[in-house]
Amino acid sequence: MSPTDLLTVVMVALTLLWVTDLFLESARTHTRVETCQTPDEDVDV
Repeated sequence: MSPTDLLTVVMVALTLLWVTDLFLESARTHTRVETCQTPDEDVDV
């Protein structure tokens, strides 16, 4: 495996982690808003 292939694999893995994190965060926020009807306190921390 060449260094370029390794870099590509790392970039893809990081991108997938980032997208998954965004998706989970948005799902968590929507769930919290639907259940509590309160604004997000965590945003400004």
